[in-house]
This record gives sequence, structure tokens and C-alpha cells, in this order.
Amino acid sequence: MVAAAIILLIIVLLFFAAAVIFFNTAAARNVSGLASKVITAAMPAADTKPEAISGGYAFWEEADKTPVEITSIDGLTLRGEYCRCENPKRNIICVHGYRADGISNFAAVLPDFMAMDSNILLIDQRACGKSDGKYICFGMKERIDLLLWAKWLNDNSGSNLPLYFDG
Repeated sequence: MVAAAIILLIIVLLFFAAAVIFFNTAAARNVSGLASKVITAAMPAADTKPEAISGGYAFWEEADKTPVEITSIDGLTLRGEYCRCENPKRNIICVHGYRADGISNFAAVLPDFMAMDSNILLIDQRACGKSDGKYICFGMKERIDLLLWAKWLNDNSGSNLPLYFDG
């Protein structure tokens, strides 16, 4: 009976250890080793990016943009960049994907958005890019963050323009 209890305890501890490892690999900001190589394997190297992407990086580097910070409901500082156009017809919030940042996911389309007379808010979500945070929350907290970004944009765009989320 004691041996069975010890074996059961060992199994439970092994499952717990595996869960911690898998969670940290999926959600922690800084992943190292093999997991990092697997996650980033599909990302192209800087020197192999298509012309549209490298042109978008150059466009954004030269754009007249303003750094933006908001505070999340749990106290994190979330960062982004806001670029206002002369005669805006819309506001666009660019929402990047898993383990990315705003510029890496949107470089190729930023010049097109600006050509369509759009104010652009390029954000880094929690635990990504320049924003604070230890863990990606897979949308549970990010959805609230997006409401805060939308409020910031509506308060600071100077008009009642339609708001679009891209991502």
C-alpha cells in the first residue's frame, strides 16, 4: 500500500513538472534552447526578407510617429507607436501574432495603410516586443488590453473615425 502511494506521488510530481515545462515553453516571454529554435524556425532572417517587408521597415523607421504607453489593468506598461496621417479616414490598430511584435508582422502593409489615409497604432502586446510582461495570456488579458488601446486611440485621434483592428 505504501509503495503504491509513493509511485502515485512520483507520477503526480512528474505530471506537474511536465506541465510547468510545457506552460513556460508556450507562454513565458523568454524561451531558450531547443524550444526557441523550434518557435522561430519559420521566421525569415533579416537579410532574406522580401522587398516589401524591408521597404516597410524603412518606411516605418522614417515615419513621423509618436511612442505611446498605456497601463494594463494589472499594472503592466504596454507600448506602441502612433502615426497620424494628414486627412485620416480611419484608425487602424495593428495586432501582431504569437511571440511577434508589431513591426515584424505589419512592415509590408504599413505604407499601404498610410496611403489609404489611415491613422496607424502599431502595438506590442504584453510579454512581446517593447511591452512589459512575463507571460503571453493567449487572449484572456490581451482582449482587455485591446479595449484600452482602442480607448487611447479614440481619445487621441482627434475625431470620431471608424476603428479597425488588423491582425
